This record gives sequence, C-alpha cells and structure tokens, in this order.
Amino acid sequence: TLAEVALMWNLLYIRAIPVRPLILVGQEWQSTLGQFINLFQRYIPPSQVDLLAYAADGAAAVTLLKNTPGFGASW
Repeated sequence: TLAEVALMWNLLYIRAIPVRPLILVGQEWQSTLGQFINLFQRYIPPSQVDLLAYAADGAAAVTLLKNTPGFGASW
C-alpha cells in the first residue's frame, strides 16, 4: 500500500534500516510517486528520490536487485 511504501522510504532515508533499493513494481507506482515528487520537489532532496527504483514486473525487479552492489552476490 501507499502507506507501507511511504514508511519504508522514510526508514531508508533516515537510515533507521540498512540502505537497500526500494523497488516498486508496476507502472502505477512510477506514475503515482512521479506526480508526488514533481509537486513537492522543493521539499524532497535528490538523495531521497535516488532511494526509489521502478520495475515493470517481478522479473525486472529481480534484475534490478541482482545489479545492486552488495545484493547481487547473495542472489
């Protein structure tokens, strides 16, 4: 849900949990968060936006994860 995405994004940003990619699967997430980021870009630092990754489907998400330094070796 959007609430869970927002919570994880915040926990990653404040380093309450180890930094890892927050991969959102499906075009809808990219569209939804893209609009949010565009509207509030003066309040959202680029380093926070960089925590997000988008994948079209589950296979693309696995590929993104495999190509993430520190994560690919364990898959």
